Amino acid sequence: MRKIRLVEVRSELAAGTRGASMGIDALKVASIKKQSNFFMRFEPVNVKDENNLLFAGKPQFKFAKYGEGVFTMVSRVCDTIAELRKDKLFPIVLAGDHSTAAGTICGIKQADPDKRLGVIWIDAHGDLHSPYTSPSGNMHGMPLAMVTATDNETQEVNDIEEETEALWERIKRIGGNGPKIDIEDIVYIGVRDTEAPEDYLIEKHGIKNFKTDEVHEKGVAKVAQEALEILKDCDQIYISFDVDSLDTSVSTGTGTPVPNGLSKEEFLAKVSPYFTVLKIEKAQKPSENHSMTVCIEGEWYLFRFKEEVIDYSNPVKSLDAELLTNIVLTPILGIKDLKTDKSIEFISGVEPIEKMEEAIIKKKFQIGFILFPATMEQVKKVADHNLIMPPKSTWVEPKLRSGLTIYNIND
Repeated sequence: MRKIRLVEVRSELAAGTRGASMGIDALKVASIKKQSNFFMRFEPVNVKDENNLLFAGKPQFKFAKYGEGVFTMVSRVCDTIAELRKDKLFPIVLAGDHSTAAGTICGIKQADPDKRLGVIWIDAHGDLHSPYTSPSGNMHGMPLAMVTATDNETQEVNDIEEETEALWERIKRIGGNGPKIDIEDIVYIGVRDTEAPEDYLIEKHGIKNFKTDEVHEKGVAKVAQEALEILKDCDQIYISFDVDSLDTSVSTGTGTPVPNGLSKEEFLAKVSPYFTVLKIEKAQKPSENHSMTVCIEGEWYLFRFKEEVIDYSNPVKSLDAELLTNIVLTPILGIKDLKTDKSIEFISGVEPIEKMEEAIIKKKFQIGFILFPATMEQVKKVADHNLIMPPKSTWVEPKLRSGLTIYNIND
C-alpha cells in the first residue's frame, strides 16, 4: 500500500466568498459523527496560510486579488508536495480555495521534471482564466492557467497594470520555468460553467469535457476508463476534485454553486425503467408487496416494481429487499455490502412513520426506503428452497426466544 500523507491547506485568499478554510475541519467533524478513523490513520502536514491578509482591506490587484498571498501559498504548497514526492510519499491534499491546486501540480512536476503529467479536473468550472480574462479577479479561477503558463491574451478583456503582469509572471515560474503540464493533457469532468475566453481555449486545444449528462449515461467507471485512455501517454496523473462539481442540492457548502450535478431528477430517471413512480403528498408506509415508499430530499414517492423485473421463479430474487439491492442500492448508489457499508443505516419497521421520517431528515440522509415486510409465506418458500433471506429482511420484533420456527408440513 502507498505511504499516504495528508496535506492540509486552509487557504481561502483566492475565493470570492469566505469560509473555504473551514472545509477541512468540517470534514473532520463529519468523520467523528460517522465514527470514522480516517484522520487517525494518516499523519497530516499543515501548510501555513496567509488568510490574515483578508483583514488588511481592499486587495492590491484588481484582476489578481490578494495575488501576493496567492503566490506565497502556491509556492508553499509546491515545496511541500515536492518534498513528499521525493520521499516517495503519496500526498492527498485537502484545501480551501482551488488556487492552491496549482501548487500541488507544480510540486509534482518539480519532484519529477522529466515525467509527463496529466490532470483530471472534476469541477463545475474550467479554472483556465488569467488576469487578462478573469471577470472577477478571484484567483481560484486561474490554477490551470498558472500551470499551463497560459495568458490567453487574444481573448483579453482586462487592461492589467504592470505590477499585476509582473506578479503573474512570477506565479507562472513557481516550480520551474515554463508550463508544468501541456494544456492538451487536461481532462474535465462535470465542467458546466465557463466564460467565453475559457471556451476558446477548450475548443482550440480539444480539451475533453465529460459533462454531467455523459457521466450519468456512461457511469463513473466508464468515464474514468475513457479519461485514462486520453491521458495514456502521461507518466503521472493528478486528480483534482472540487465540491462544486456536485449538484447544489448535494453540495450546499460551496461558495460557487452550479446546478446540474448529481440530482434527485437524475436518480428518478435512472430508476424509471424498473419502477412506476408516483409522487405522494405525505409520508406513509407501503400497503402491498412489491411496492415501497421513498423519501428523497424530504419529498415522498410511491415506487412499484414493474412486473418484468420480478423473477417469480426464484423466491429470494423476487423479494423486495433483494430487488432493491440488485436494482438500486448496488448499481446506482454504489452500496456493495449492506452489513458493513457506513453509508446506509436500517430502522425497525415497527417504528411510527413520523419517527422514520424524522430519522431520515434529521440525520440528513439523501434518500430513505420503506419496504413492505416480507410475508411468512415468502420466508417459508425461501426455506423450502434451502436458500437464505437477504440481509436485514428478517427484522422481527419482538425478537423470538428461539431460532426455530415450526409450521405444518401439510400447509
